[in-house]
Amino acid sequence: MAEVFATQTADGTHTLTWNGGGGTAFLKGTMGGATVSVKVKDGADYMDLEHEMHFTSPVAKNFLIGACTLEYEIKNAGSNGDTSLTLNVVASTGTGP
Repeated sequence: MAEVFATQTADGTHTLTWNGGGGTAFLKGTMGGATVSVKVKDGADYMDLEHEMHFTSPVAKNFLIGACTLEYEIKNAGSNGDTSLTLNVVASTGTGP
């Protein structure tokens, strides 16, 4: 399991080197109006992942993707109450983080 961020209370960007395969992202905590989006880095470019990887509430999401850098971006933290978020990613197939 890889902890991407813990008790995050402000906007920010966090990255995770993913070695490829399937995994599950576990987002826990209080959103407080925040959103979390996921992008994938291919070379020097970041691209949005499909809409299923845009979180507006605590959730567990499965994914399957090749080796890349994943970028998790928190926006609007604290815009509607307190924000405190933790994100863990667990590999289910392949080599994971």
